[in-house]
Amino acid sequence: MGLEGLSVLLLEDNPVDAMLINRQLAKLEPYRLLHVVKTAAQYIEKLTISQPDVILADYHLPTMTGLEALNIARDMAPLTPFIFVTGTIEDEQIARETILKDAFGFVLKNNLEQIPETISQALNKQSGWSIRQDWLNHVVEQNREKMATVRLYLETHSLD
Repeated sequence: MGLEGLSVLLLEDNPVDAMLINRQLAKLEPYRLLHVVKTAAQYIEKLTISQPDVILADYHLPTMTGLEALNIARDMAPLTPFIFVTGTIEDEQIARETILKDAFGFVLKNNLEQIPETISQALNKQSGWSIRQDWLNHVVEQNREKMATVRLYLETHSLD
């Protein structure tokens, strides 16, 4: 999260739904930044310019599917929590794909009051990812240093 607060990228083509989601986001932090995009091109452009703290996306969009939006997010912002906010996820297969494709989950539009809690949970999970990633980076660096020491030793000492 930046100094301006929580940065949310919302991929939503319906202005009324965007307004209702924005009302729920207001419950999270008074200083959050909401960017609403309606098309695939706007979505990709926004992800190219900056990385949001969380992405909310409708599942059914005119220019792309929600799964396409998720795949783009995984390529362009792999550690950013992605949450579907949709009117319906009528098919169990779609719900299963949502979870398997690494979305944090989904909130149905008739339960928008769940958005603040879902985002909080996603950010807590992301924080755990960051801690694990930092630890893995540390282990990799330690191994590089050890390998450099072994290489130097082998270069300076004969094994005969």
